[in-house]
Amino acid sequence: MNIEVTPTIKLKYKPSDTIPKSSLTNIIAAYFKENLWDSSDKDLIDMVYKRYSRPAKELFLICKSEEEAINAIMWASKNFGDKKLSWSLETVIKYLPEYMSKGRKSRAVRELEEKLK
Repeated sequence: MNIEVTPTIKLKYKPSDTIPKSSLTNIIAAYFKENLWDSSDKDLIDMVYKRYSRPAKELFLICKSEEEAINAIMWASKNFGDKKLSWSLETVIKYLPEYMSKGRKSRAVRELEEKLK
């Protein structure tokens, strides 16, 4: 019996999606800054750019802006730093729903506020 398994790869974004390199560099630099790494060394950023560019691109595409992605990184730094946990850009993506829902009111609270008006 011969069974063939074809591996499947699910892309989280379209390969045609283009993002300015400056935005990715700013997101990676913000990640470095929140981890207290030296982001002033351009050679270092160029060396690790390939490792961090994919999660930075995914974060940018999910957040839909550079500013929102950097805010998510700052939120993760504070949230996980307070708990003394290590984190990465992949962790920010994993906990993005929690970040997106912060400060939003639940459906029950919104309904109650409507009734009280």
